Amino acid sequence: MKKPKLINLYISKKFLLTFLQIASGFSLLIFFINLLDLLERLKDSNAPFYTSAFMAFLQIPNVLNDVVSSLVLISSIITFFFLSSKSEITIIRISGFSLWQVLYPMAITAVILGVLWGLMIFNLDRYIVSSIKKTGSFWNQFLMALPRLILAGFLGVVISKPLELKIFEKEVDKQLNTIIQR
Repeated sequence: MKKPKLINLYISKKFLLTFLQIASGFSLLIFFINLLDLLERLKDSNAPFYTSAFMAFLQIPNVLNDVVSSLVLISSIITFFFLSSKSEITIIRISGFSLWQVLYPMAITAVILGVLWGLMIFNLDRYIVSSIKKTGSFWNQFLMALPRLILAGFLGVVISKPLELKIFEKEVDKQLNTIIQR
């Protein structure tokens, strides 16, 4: 029974590395496209370059949040392509595995990544809350709460933009229609 475990780990590793490479490349692409767009928009306002770069950086989580399912699909396709190009899929199939047994490690890896991300956020928040003691001065309490505030800010950036767009969808569509009609 060691062979199925070894093959499952190999496929999971290939999928995870492909996903990380695709997500990193896509993040860089998003950053540079947004940076060029912001530089074009802000050229008349004499805003410094680092402001545009920081604004472009802040837009990465919002876009990644929208396309993460597509990134998983693209990573799966590319993983299968590389396994097929080296005839590894054929070898795995000849050794008695079905195609579902090849897909299974990738699906489990994607679910585990999602669960780990959620657990990491919940445990970090729980640790931060439990470590804050009501002793000392205001600044000591503020420094103890600072990691939680940073985490809340990060989650706010990731979650707030899609939520804001969904809540004000009608108003945004109305404004876009007036801009298009001009």
